[in-house]
Amino acid sequence: MSEALRTLLLLALGAGALTTVGLGAGWWMETGRRLRRALKQSLGGPADAEVMAVPQGRAAGMRFATGRVAVLWDKSAMGLVYDFVELEGAELIVDEAVVARVRRDEQRKQLDSIPKDAERVTLRLLFSDAQWPEFELDFWSPEIARTAAPGAAKEAVRFGRKWLSHVENVLKRTGGPLAMKPKSAQAAAPKRAPRERPPWEEDEDEAEAV
Repeated sequence: MSEALRTLLLLALGAGALTTVGLGAGWWMETGRRLRRALKQSLGGPADAEVMAVPQGRAAGMRFATGRVAVLWDKSAMGLVYDFVELEGAELIVDEAVVARVRRDEQRKQLDSIPKDAERVTLRLLFSDAQWPEFELDFWSPEIARTAAPGAAKEAVRFGRKWLSHVENVLKRTGGPLAMKPKSAQAAAPKRAPRERPPWEEDEDEAEAV
């Protein structure tokens, strides 16, 4: 009888350990945490400004110390890193209409009013990259609305306006139109094409191997 109890106890402990490991792995691989880790790795440190669209598996971030902008999609499996000099502007889109915009070669289009009941609020980042000229993610969408508090759509628009201010400040720091930048600045901005495995995961694998 005692042997049977001992066996049952070992089985229970084993099941508990597996459950704990499974919960820990699920927590570590949760989409929001994966995106934040990937942003930090690709920017060379914590982002000074970041936004994540967890239902889309997308994120964007800026780090002023390194002068980089990173965009991620497919839950961080794919991404690109740009130097500030490659950032051409940004648009805030509410229900498929561009309500505010900042660009290097244009005067800022100000947001006249903040909609209270928007169905979708999207940020579009624009880059001087022929292959990947733009990146979009949703601040607000029907998927987000299912679990959000009342009035959150209005806050999403405000957050989008704040991001346009971040982009505008970056454009001021890096000067006028990109065509006027010195060749050395353009050469310092190599394109980083999407990869099957993002570099931050490869770094983690190398560290584990050591």
